[in-house]
Amino acid sequence: MSAQILTGTLKLSSAEEFEASLDEAQKWVLSVEYTENDVDDIVKSVRKKKRVCEL
Repeated sequence: MSAQILTGTLKLSSAEEFEASLDEAQKWVLSVEYTENDVDDIVKSVRKKKRVCEL
């Protein structure tokens, strides 16, 4: 496993920027017609792939 070192300063988003990003993500999810169950399945599959790759 390799480690990465990040240098620099992270800028926190303002509440307005965060809400705008969230709104954009929600619009995208609605446009592709994902359901909450679809998202759960996607998360599970990604986690499973990561576990297999780490072995």
